[in-house]
Amino acid sequence: MCEPSHFKKRQDTESQVRPEAFPCNSDHYLHLSPSITLTSSMTDPANAPPRYTPEFWIQHLQLAPHPEGGYYVEVTHSAHKVDNEAGNRRLAYTTIYFLCTTESPSHLHRLCSDETFIHHAGDPLQLHVILRDPQDENRIAVHPRAEPLAETDGADARLPYQIYRRVLLGARVERGEVLQYTVPAGAIFGCSVDTDSPDGKMGYSLVSCIVSPGFDFHDFELFTKAQLMELCPQHEAVIKEMALETIPN
Repeated sequence: MCEPSHFKKRQDTESQVRPEAFPCNSDHYLHLSPSITLTSSMTDPANAPPRYTPEFWIQHLQLAPHPEGGYYVEVTHSAHKVDNEAGNRRLAYTTIYFLCTTESPSHLHRLCSDETFIHHAGDPLQLHVILRDPQDENRIAVHPRAEPLAETDGADARLPYQIYRRVLLGARVERGEVLQYTVPAGAIFGCSVDTDSPDGKMGYSLVSCIVSPGFDFHDFELFTKAQLMELCPQHEAVIKEMALETIPN
């Protein structure tokens, strides 16, 4: 960032703002100290900064409940079409705002497109990702690479969906959080608010999601606990935490 050259330092260091230079109605000002004043309009609760609660974002972004959990609204989509992994014609990309709350996490599901998450506001977001194949992350060129939190090998290995990764999406990069992360097509994944974070006080995470090729509900699969325990029982802990008991109607 360039330093603003149009700002000049005051040459007269003894020059101060004098109250008598600004005559005013004393009823209009609240004198807190000899050097600090606030107008009464600034102390009006109606002018206070908004409290960024889940309800605030739902109202102002006009979010609706998502079948997987959380709340969303479509923001934009491509004017072009491409084929997805299943050979179906889809928009080149779609984008949404997605709000995950402590009461309404995103339950484990699957897409046949890559989905990129970008953090905007609130607490860090935990992404729970069960990779279809160990090479999936190489295909999407993940940076930085997340360390596996659960992995099996040898006689206990069940492919696909052998590796589980937990990724923290947020601004505290010194804590290992990432500003964005792409979940590769075919992975089984969900997300929840990181309430264990030092900053985990707001009860929600607001992100953007970019799906390419674009999202279509025909490509969207929700899973129950029973289905996933049959597919990849080595990930029992995250399945019990993040999967639905039954699929909602």
